Amino acid sequence: MKSRLFMIWSAALLLAAGAVWAIDGGASRLFEAEAATHAEQTMSAPQFAKAEALASAACQCRKTGGSDECYSEYDAFVEPFLIFGEATACAPVSTKLDCFATNDGTACVEMFFSVGADVVLCTPDEARSFQAVYDATFAEKQSHEEALAAASTADLTGVADLASSGGCVG
Repeated sequence: MKSRLFMIWSAALLLAAGAVWAIDGGASRLFEAEAATHAEQTMSAPQFAKAEALASAACQCRKTGGSDECYSEYDAFVEPFLIFGEATACAPVSTKLDCFATNDGTACVEMFFSVGADVVLCTPDEARSFQAVYDATFAEKQSHEEALAAASTADLTGVADLASSGGCVG
């Protein structure tokens, strides 16, 4: 009986070790394959400037009612590069970034600023303006919903100069 139990435990241990080895080796192979598909990993300054311009144009397209197709030219351009996507989880304005290795280190393209699914902001000034209107309304009304509604419908031109808590868009 003891030898049978020993055989079962030994088999289970070998299976577990084999699974760990396969998973670890598989993860390494996946990482190597991902890196190989991005052979041209470092962006030059002109390439980074083009990525910023394409991201800005894509955001403006999306903001005016376009679909995810707005990003197709940007996506095609950055495909050869390894992208480290990042996002802030701030309220009310969050930032979506795509970061790349550049000749000078790492640089990030601000893809867009979002406030839930309904509001898309494309520039840091728009984001700061939205945050300033939100902060001013919230200070007065103490209502998140009213502050969001006010900021969502405000003319954000030139508002960025107002004092604001800054949030993530400082």
